Amino acid sequence: MEHTFVHAKTKAFVRRLMDLIVLIVTAPVWLTAYVVLFSAMLLEQLLRWDFGPLFVHEIRLTQGKPFKLYKLSLFKESYRRKYWEIPGEMKSHTFLQKENPDSLSTVGRVMKKYCLDEAGQFLNLIIGNISTVGPRPYILAEIPEGDLPRQLLKAGMLSVNNNNIKTGQSVISKITTEDEYLDLMMNGTVWQMVRANCIIILDGIRAILMGKGM
Repeated sequence: MEHTFVHAKTKAFVRRLMDLIVLIVTAPVWLTAYVVLFSAMLLEQLLRWDFGPLFVHEIRLTQGKPFKLYKLSLFKESYRRKYWEIPGEMKSHTFLQKENPDSLSTVGRVMKKYCLDEAGQFLNLIIGNISTVGPRPYILAEIPEGDLPRQLLKAGMLSVNNNNIKTGQSVISKITTEDEYLDLMMNGTVWQMVRANCIIILDGIRAILMGKGM
């Protein structure tokens, strides 16, 4: 039992170390992306005279607990405000942007196509309530009973399920479900975990470059 506890602590430490390495190595990319995207968002807001936040958040689940998942705002602020004001509409704490495509700004459409709105999650990665790789952080209303991956594991910016969906299952990783990922995190070695996470990150990059976010 003590050995299992120490092994789990070691994996948690290595996962956090990998997250910090990803943050540092990719800093020139995501910081540049922030500058470019924020400039474009502010310019469009100025042209529309429709000002709103650059970041929005949704309530999601990580390790069985709710948290604020940050995203870059895809929306025209006038539409976003109307949506928030609809009684009972925000009980699930998410936006129905796919059901109302007119709510997306011009910059938001581009961000959605290439999943650039997800860059807001670098804030969560810095805070530490998500990891680079982990189960997709579902909204509370979508969590099926007994969903162990989302009860036991920290949510991830990149996930096996998302990679499969966005690449049409054209992935390198041999792990095809989040239950398999949970099994690896619980029973695999530290090296197996590191190797699997690196491959899932590569699949995630390929998924983004395919531009199938919409």
